[in-house]
Amino acid sequence: MRLKLSREQKLAHRFLRSYHLVAERLESSVDCLVKADAARSSISASIGALSMSGEQSDRMLKALVRMDDAIDDIAGMASEFSSRFEEVERFVSEVQDIDHQAGCALRLVYIKGLSAKEAADEGDVSKKTVYEHVKRGLDIVYDLLVEGAR
Repeated sequence: MRLKLSREQKLAHRFLRSYHLVAERLESSVDCLVKADAARSSISASIGALSMSGEQSDRMLKALVRMDDAIDDIAGMASEFSSRFEEVERFVSEVQDIDHQAGCALRLVYIKGLSAKEAADEGDVSKKTVYEHVKRGLDIVYDLLVEGAR
């Protein structure tokens, strides 16, 4: 979306854009978690089936420990990301309570990821109207961010 934004609106824009970054990172973390868990199960089964001992077994067990640590790290990141996800959702909902049209525009653009044209088509309004609603919504988000910082 190409808008001429004030400094305050840019700050609010960056905050709301984090929603998609978080969603992508959360999805990536979950994929890594699934792969790591599958690999851990495979290694555990191999150790049991092959009745390994000595140095080979130690290496496999160390690999399992590293995988468990990685799984814990990924789960922690996913938890952190999901709280950011909820925070952005909450802000958009608050904007919607204050100014329904601005909140709806923010939801379409920042949560659903639609372009201004797609949002205009969905809302049966002009692209210019979507831009106006988004800018008004960004002003409200900025005010809420400042209010929350106090």
